[in-house]
Amino acid sequence: MGCTAKASYSYRKTPQIQEKGLPTTMQSGSEIITIKTINGTTIKSQREQLGNDAPTAKIIEKALLPKDIDFIIQVLHKHFLFRNLDDEIKSQTIRSMKCFKLKPKEVIFKQGDFGRYLFIVVKGEVDIQVNDLSVKKVEKGGMLGEIAVMHNATRTASAYAINNIELWGLERDLFKKALKTLALKQYHENKLLLERCELFSNLDSLIRNKLLEVMATQVFTNSIIIREGEPGDNVYIVKSGRVKLSIDEEYVKDLGEGGYFGEQSLLNENIRTATVTAIDTVVLICLGHFDLERVLGSTYLKIIYQNCERISIERDQFLSRLTKYQVQQLINATEPRKYKDKEVIIKKNKTVKKIFFILKGKVLKDNEELDKYSCLGSSIMADIDTFDNDFIASGPVECAEISKSKIEEILKGNFAQITHQNNLIQILSNLPLLSSLNEDILRDISKSTRAQKFEDGEIICTQGTYGAELYLIHIGEVDIIINGNYVRTLIKNSYFGERALLLCEPRSATVISKGQSQIFILTREVFDSVVDSHIREQMLSRIYLQDYSVELKDLSIIRTIGKGMFGSVFLAAHRVNKFLYAVKTITRKDIKMLKIKKNIRQSQEVLLQIDCPLIMKLIKTLADKERVYFLLEYVPGVTLYHVIQEIRPFPHTQLMFYIANIILILKHLHSRDLAHRDLKPENIIVDKQGYLKLVDFDTSCKIKDRAYTIAGTPHYMAPEMLKGYGYGISVDYWSLGVILYEMIYDFLPFGEYTDEPLEIYQSILDCQVEYRNKHKNYQKLIQMLLEPNPGLRADYIKLMNCEYFIDVKWDSILHKKIVPGYIPSLSKVSEKLDNLSEFSVKLIEDEERLRIRENNN
Repeated sequence: MGCTAKASYSYRKTPQIQEKGLPTTMQSGSEIITIKTINGTTIKSQREQLGNDAPTAKIIEKALLPKDIDFIIQVLHKHFLFRNLDDEIKSQTIRSMKCFKLKPKEVIFKQGDFGRYLFIVVKGEVDIQVNDLSVKKVEKGGMLGEIAVMHNATRTASAYAINNIELWGLERDLFKKALKTLALKQYHENKLLLERCELFSNLDSLIRNKLLEVMATQVFTNSIIIREGEPGDNVYIVKSGRVKLSIDEEYVKDLGEGGYFGEQSLLNENIRTATVTAIDTVVLICLGHFDLERVLGSTYLKIIYQNCERISIERDQFLSRLTKYQVQQLINATEPRKYKDKEVIIKKNKTVKKIFFILKGKVLKDNEELDKYSCLGSSIMADIDTFDNDFIASGPVECAEISKSKIEEILKGNFAQITHQNNLIQILSNLPLLSSLNEDILRDISKSTRAQKFEDGEIICTQGTYGAELYLIHIGEVDIIINGNYVRTLIKNSYFGERALLLCEPRSATVISKGQSQIFILTREVFDSVVDSHIREQMLSRIYLQDYSVELKDLSIIRTIGKGMFGSVFLAAHRVNKFLYAVKTITRKDIKMLKIKKNIRQSQEVLLQIDCPLIMKLIKTLADKERVYFLLEYVPGVTLYHVIQEIRPFPHTQLMFYIANIILILKHLHSRDLAHRDLKPENIIVDKQGYLKLVDFDTSCKIKDRAYTIAGTPHYMAPEMLKGYGYGISVDYWSLGVILYEMIYDFLPFGEYTDEPLEIYQSILDCQVEYRNKHKNYQKLIQMLLEPNPGLRADYIKLMNCEYFIDVKWDSILHKKIVPGYIPSLSKVSEKLDNLSEFSVKLIEDEERLRIRENNN
């Protein structure tokens, strides 16, 4: 599933030439392309200026001869953009090229125009001019305008035919389509293969996606692939064709599509236990020991088996009630056990004290066959510890075992009581107010709630009265009544009254039991005893950001504070509680003209999923007849880019504090399949408390599998984004690596001395990172992030558990309990909030008129 969210390009350095009069955004199909300038280079939508390349050229139908193909391949191979393309893509690329013929002085393309073709000179000479001055000649075998096949950009130079010339032209859309089609085909084929392969099928999708990045394809024809007794450390999966397995030169079996071999060498000191031979032509997917170890860790086979246990637990009637943390503790405590064919695992009518997870093989229960992902004996947790049938191994069986007493030791209590608390914790964690609290705090809260029964029609709380209780519906339903009118019915696991835990305010509704109900009640007194004052203060500031009842009439526009891609950003205050918001506006006229209604809706859906103290929050969208309003969290502070310029060199403690902030931000985004795609210091605010806040989501999108749009800022782009084969959320970790490098060395690792996109891209793809002796202790961390292969690149899980962050108190950062080493100096201007006027669009209209005048100048 690709990504159709916004795509945006911006550049790191201050442009030397500013283009005037260009709108800030243009529409391209279902994508929004942000226009920024750099040395006169502008990225723009495809809907304008696409016909400017070689306007007077004669395009001829010309059959590609073998010599033409060889010539084009040689030229393409010299360029970094095409050097690593596989043969099928090269073949499709060449077949899609057109032949252009031009006469002397005819235009190939002009500086400032938007191009879509890359040209290869076959015959004649081309004059390259910048600002009407000749700068070089391009002859046979030369390439022109290659940036055009990556994204739609203004030409930085003009090209004219000196004499009669002949060119081969490659059009961007055809090239990108061919690249994407093949990449998608290969990706989904390999993904399906991993999902169906028994060895890897029990891994979660995140790990399988990493394996997809590191696997290699190999082809064999009627030849031996591996030989018995020889060393080897690769696992092979058959993608197409068949292979023959033999031991001691005796045939054992054939393997077809989805079959795998070579895994035994990973257990037996890298010695092959069988000979495998290709029958005719076979295509194999290969995963090496080194890559498996880097993706899964040194005990990767144990991880594969543990994932099998995890799936068994998720499917089990009893153990599925445990939390993720409890499940991991349980899995860590299991012991492996092997059973021989026909060996009894559970004997009928005999008391069972253990639970068994089948990892490999089959178990017979009467006439029922149980295999991998089956859990035997879990009912002992509900005191059902005898069974009417034997459980017998059908062939060799491998299990993981754990006793009931060990489970209760891990849980620190009775299974029934703990799982009851888990149910309550699940409800509590879904409350926006409590969602940022960790499991330990929520468990303490759950222990302190009391249950109360209510009869049909009994009033639970009354509108207008002051309360100090949060209510959670355990059994039954309740009706919500406002001003005597029925509003809605709340059902099991719903909640009401949560604001009473922090605010002393009258109840907004009367709540009446609908039939008999049982309600869990949490009082403010109990809440205060469990949650410390620092967390309560933070929650109090967040509660206004979760007030979704705010309407335009509740706001007063104070002043302009910035300009966004589509419109202006204003500071606004709630007229009653004086809480400050940022309001971003865009006119309906612009929405219609730019055709971005769908994009706004998609962006809103993404942003509303985010609720993290380290990320600017979108509270809701509002609208009137003229425009749409984005009600946002107001974040006073300075950009991280500003701080990097101010603090030189960066103290170690502050550096690691900021990186830990960003890791938590990425954890929040990536656990929801959200990629930011433009992570850089300019998009991160150091707020008034000294903590980081991610504030710009113009390029963010949801990525379940792959995305293909080039988005972000060239200096921070990951290599896989530039290659065109698709990418995932790991692009953000590459950007984090660039930020880390920049903070340590005070310069960029790629393209520090250039603003030209092609030069930056080549530097990124070459990936030659310079490390200086002064900061060698950071080298390993940088390498974990600036890893060219996204499958081997560190993610938030690896980072949070690596040696660099072993002592970090992650919850203390999330709840802002740590005093940072740097607090930005902000202006002491206090907003006049005493006599707030009614909501008015006058200031907004003035700003819109000003923007129109600026764009016309």
